[in-house]
Amino acid sequence: MAFTFGKFSVRKILTATLGLGAALLLASCGGGGGSAGTEGSGTGTSTPSTSLSLVSPTTATTPLAAYGSTTITVQVLSNGAAGGAGVTVDFASPCATSGQATLAATGTSGSNGQVTVTYTDKGCAASDIITISSSGATAITETIQDAVPAAAAIQFVSANPTTDSIVIQGAGGNGRVSTATLTFEVVDTHGNALPNQTVNFSLFPAQVVNLQQTSAITDANGLVVASVSSGPTATTFRVNASVNTTVNGATTTLSTESDTITVTTGQTSAASFSLSVDTYNIEGWDYDGTPANVTIHLADQNGNPVADGTPVVFTTNSGAIGTSSNGGCTTTDGTCTVPFISQNPRYGANNTTPPAGTRAGLATISVSTTTSNATISGKTGIFLSSSHVASYTITPGDSSGTVSGDTLTTTSCNTSFYVQLNDINNNPMPYSTSITATPTQVNSTPTAVVGQIFPASVLDTGASSLTDTTSVWGTVHLVEFQPGGGTGSPNVCVVGGAATSTGEIDLTVTTPKGNVTILPVHIVYSH
Repeated sequence: MAFTFGKFSVRKILTATLGLGAALLLASCGGGGGSAGTEGSGTGTSTPSTSLSLVSPTTATTPLAAYGSTTITVQVLSNGAAGGAGVTVDFASPCATSGQATLAATGTSGSNGQVTVTYTDKGCAASDIITISSSGATAITETIQDAVPAAAAIQFVSANPTTDSIVIQGAGGNGRVSTATLTFEVVDTHGNALPNQTVNFSLFPAQVVNLQQTSAITDANGLVVASVSSGPTATTFRVNASVNTTVNGATTTLSTESDTITVTTGQTSAASFSLSVDTYNIEGWDYDGTPANVTIHLADQNGNPVADGTPVVFTTNSGAIGTSSNGGCTTTDGTCTVPFISQNPRYGANNTTPPAGTRAGLATISVSTTTSNATISGKTGIFLSSSHVASYTITPGDSSGTVSGDTLTTTSCNTSFYVQLNDINNNPMPYSTSITATPTQVNSTPTAVVGQIFPASVLDTGASSLTDTTSVWGTVHLVEFQPGGGTGSPNVCVVGGAATSTGEIDLTVTTPKGNVTILPVHIVYSH
């Protein structure tokens, strides 16, 4: 029930009273300094609102050529109106963070409230979302679509094995393989590695080996690998690698070739098996420990050195060969060497009887190596030469002379003779033995003029000669001289000289260890 006081009801009076109290309460909370609800007075002043707006690019996604640049302009708004000078704006993107693009991290708005930065692609090749933010403002984004760079070149990088050589299928060999991997790289116009490129492979000549794949895709480093395996034939080949690239709408093919790869057997060929000795006749009959070196050379059927580490075994029937740790050797570049020294057993004169078919004073060296399906072997020899001449033989140097024992009779004024020197086993004297000829005068004998005197040496006797037990293998040397008259007598080679003159030439033979043998040669000149 409402009571009425004139024109006002009780309800209206209460409402008015409550409103006055609320107004008083708000005034009290304001703390003074202005009328309630008035802007710009006390804490009732409103703060301007900041926001960001993209000025350029004008589209949400902007295409950009590979390694191209573009500018990004942002408008700073204050309460929706252009302005906001001196405001810091931040820029960030995944490609910039990874180093595949350059972009300023911050910018400051100018008097017009705008911030402009430059974005440059460095091979991102992806959609790069740029986040633009500022304190108190909602971040905005812009997407730059970086184009994939075009391939500018493809190049050969490496081969494995690095020797550029493999063996035929099934040949094997220590250190040899029958497969090869060839690595290529695709780069763009800036020389940077280009991933995700399809590279095609082909052989030249075709079908000489097995190409494991005809194409592959470059990895994150722009690399791609072609694999090949050998067939049953020794040959050479190259792998061609190509990639298609499109520039300004035109497609071209870029290509390159690997190094030449050789396919060899890798196994020792019997025809290539070769033995040599640095000293074939050492002063080792009377001395222990006189050294020599035995060397083997091995190659495959194409004449290429066998694989490093190919094992070779050496044995001997006289003296000793090898080292305390190894009786053989392993090859490097197809060759290896082992030491030999003189020592017992020794077979020959005044010593142990040689085994049947074995030459006295000759050490027989046997050498062998094993391939995948055969053992290849060979032999050579080293003379254990004695230190003194045991026998010597004189031979006229021309038809003017005759020989009987150690006496040479000649009718020529310019004559010569050959002398063969044999050790105790009818073998050569030691290598580097020296021989000198000295004339002696007995009963006014002629003088001798020595011409060529050669040091003792011998060549490889060969495997077929190692069992020769009867031949005399001493070395032969030439002595040249001129008969002359005695003291106070006319030269017998001049008309009116003596009809007959005799003399002697002494040959002094000295071994490397200083052992001396003197051999007389008697000369008779019959005018």
